[in-house]
Amino acid sequence: MLFAYQRPPHGAEYTRLFGGSELFSQDYTGIEIERSWLDQTHAYRSPELCTLLQARAELLLAKADQDAPAGERVKRWLTSQNLDTRPTMETIARELGMSARSLRRRLHSERAPFNDLVEEARALRAKGMLADPRHSVQETAYALGFGTPAAFSRAFRRWTGMTPSAYRAAQ
Repeated sequence: MLFAYQRPPHGAEYTRLFGGSELFSQDYTGIEIERSWLDQTHAYRSPELCTLLQARAELLLAKADQDAPAGERVKRWLTSQNLDTRPTMETIARELGMSARSLRRRLHSERAPFNDLVEEARALRAKGMLADPRHSVQETAYALGFGTPAAFSRAFRRWTGMTPSAYRAAQ
């Protein structure tokens, strides 16, 4: 740990927290990490946490990018969600900081039907889950909010032109 300021009177607390690796009166305040640490495999790697953090980052990007087309912002928001239930336009509009009427008008002017955006996001999520052999077709179906694997298979065929099993085999 590098600190741009002098060692404070309570410097012993810094030593307790950082184990003696703290340096004061430096050119900048920051953390320097050894390159070898970055290349190591993480013992507690969690795909679920990674997915959650990535989704949160996508959501923050969608909110921050107010100048992006509404359809693009909706797609980003949708791909950052679990989609185990079908989201409403009102919910998404609220998350994007606008009224449902404004969102509807913007999507209409961009010729981006809301239902098409939802279906596209569900298809992307389905493809991602099916690419991971740890997720079964049934698990993917239920995670996307389908009542039965058969209903999911019909939707997946409509989205991609192939069954979930055929898609997985092609990967």
